[in-house]
Amino acid sequence: MTILEVTSIGKRFGGVVAVDDVTLSVEQGEVLGLVGPNGSGKSTLINLLSGFYPADKGRVVFDGTDVGELTAHRIAALGIARTFQIPRPFHTMTPRENIAVSYMFGRSPHNLVEARSAAEEWLSFTGLEGVADVGVDQLTLHQLKFLELARALATHPTLLLLDEVLAGLNPTEINQSMEMIRRINDRGITLVIVEHVIRAITALSSRIVVLDQGRVVATGKPREVMSDPAVVAAYLGTKRRHAAG
Repeated sequence: MTILEVTSIGKRFGGVVAVDDVTLSVEQGEVLGLVGPNGSGKSTLINLLSGFYPADKGRVVFDGTDVGELTAHRIAALGIARTFQIPRPFHTMTPRENIAVSYMFGRSPHNLVEARSAAEEWLSFTGLEGVADVGVDQLTLHQLKFLELARALATHPTLLLLDEVLAGLNPTEINQSMEMIRRINDRGITLVIVEHVIRAITALSSRIVVLDQGRVVATGKPREVMSDPAVVAAYLGTKRRHAAG
């Protein structure tokens, strides 16, 4: 069953085309990897899907509903959550309070008592119980990344968009994060992952979409796609060197 259908979506910033006529689909329960070189439009696409940017053209249909004209909070209420490359917690709140706020304003409204209770589940799931009541400025980058996951999960999404959740982590932390992502998917949550750590995206994804200069250049099984000459050219800059020559 297709949970997300993106058709000919596009976005430009002034004279720069960031996303150019992208069409893709996401199947319920899958882990879709979204890869490409820097500046290829991956994060812009995540922002379009989550309502942080309005698209200039195209359609985004989530679970049968056209969400292209909806604001970010209305899209979140339908069941799409996302994380950011740079964690964005509320710095005046503890991790517990950050998660509780997300729960209160997720797919359905909840009061503060319910939210505080629900926060316990996601603190435990992400292993943050020991830092639940400290200031977020005391957290390590790894803990901040897990807090981003906990806040997103507290909204009870059916589709979770992860934007470079592994960026800046060491190999041990990457392995721990990969296991966390598998556990999230095991709960029935569909995932779209933007990532530069190729070993991780290859291991986690059931399918990969490759972007280059805002366009889809390849789609398919991870190992097949990553050996595609067009993908190799996109990463190594072969097309650009030939064009320059």
